[in-house]
Amino acid sequence: MFREWLVAVKSRFPEFEELARIAENDNSWPDGYDSDRVLVYFEKSGRHQLIPLVRRALTAFEMLCTPTAPVPDELRGLPWEWHDSSLVQRSIASTKRHSRQRSVSTAEYRWYLGRNLAKQMSRVTRILIDTCHWVKMRDYEMGRPVPAEYGEILRHLRWLVASQRYVCPVTPALFLELQTQTDRTTRMHTARLMEELSRNVVLPHISTMEKLELRRTRVRHRFGHRGAE
Repeated sequence: MFREWLVAVKSRFPEFEELARIAENDNSWPDGYDSDRVLVYFEKSGRHQLIPLVRRALTAFEMLCTPTAPVPDELRGLPWEWHDSSLVQRSIASTKRHSRQRSVSTAEYRWYLGRNLAKQMSRVTRILIDTCHWVKMRDYEMGRPVPAEYGEILRHLRWLVASQRYVCPVTPALFLELQTQTDRTTRMHTARLMEELSRNVVLPHISTMEKLELRRTRVRHRFGHRGAE
């Protein structure tokens, strides 16, 4: 997803234009998102002078994937419009709280969170919405001319999500669409609508889902259905 993000946001991040050009044209760019593999790719391709810029781009990508995280001083010049100060404080407090639990590793804690989220999602119906319909509903909210049906669709979706039995998760494609929007007002409206209907649930990148499904299949073959769950 890092590769797609670079290409999508090159107009917003001029300093990453050269990286975006390489990502767009070089077929040997590594698939998926793995910072180590990306850095090794630049080393092996003889582009050592770009590695500091690659590290900066990777940090920016990770920060933009976590809008509640505090912005580091060295990245103050980048557009962090939706970083909410109250959410940042909650994020810092959460980090401090968990840092005191030395007996629980980061991997264990991530597994615990993922397990809890999976249990929650197993009890609700997921509604996947195409990016163009997210945009139309956003436009309806902003009073722009769109078919009246989108107002009715949005009302129904809000009612369903409020029932706690449905959720409209954010997809990687929708996240990239948000990054390409250059107008701050439009981008903020889109982000807030996404946050409301998704209940902060985001689908992983397709490459991650493929790995998880392959792992589940292997476990199922070895231990049966209950083992895979």
